[in-house]
Amino acid sequence: MAAGFLEKMSKRERIILAIVGVVAVGAGFYKFEYEPQQARLKKVNASIEQVQGDVASLRQAVSAVRAQNVSMNIQRTRGDILRLQEEIELFKSRMSGEVRDVIGVLKRQAALHGIQVKSIDSQENEVTGSHFQYRRVQINLRMESGYRAIGKFISALEEVPAILSVQHFEVRRVQEILPRLNTSLTLRLYVM
Repeated sequence: MAAGFLEKMSKRERIILAIVGVVAVGAGFYKFEYEPQQARLKKVNASIEQVQGDVASLRQAVSAVRAQNVSMNIQRTRGDILRLQEEIELFKSRMSGEVRDVIGVLKRQAALHGIQVKSIDSQENEVTGSHFQYRRVQINLRMESGYRAIGKFISALEEVPAILSVQHFEVRRVQEILPRLNTSLTLRLYVM
């Protein structure tokens, strides 16, 4: 039937029908395929722009956090340097004393706590470090006291304005002097 209908049409009508058919197919393609694809493409582009904006803001936030962390690390390091400088000054001030002054403080502390000092002697050695030179002094004390008095004396060593370390500590009970004790204490003192 369609073939018979096309045969009855003139050449001009066939051309017009072909043009109308091409236009109808083109309009259908445009309306049902091209426009929806363009709409989807716009949505994808908008999503891409949003993601790129989010990435850019995230990069800025990361940069700000990194800058803040660097700033905090710098401040912490400056604080550490100041603290170390203060400790160095404290050590220098504690190492600047004279041996006889420290021995005098030790004698006063012993007397304050009721300790009888039997003998004090010292030996000095020069020590050369990589950045400075100092003296290492060994102080040997022989004392007689009670338990509590020697405990208080040892605790009071922290207050002595010098750098001291206990190298040897020995307490002996001797029958002849009970309830008192014989104590042998070796201290190491560091002075500049």
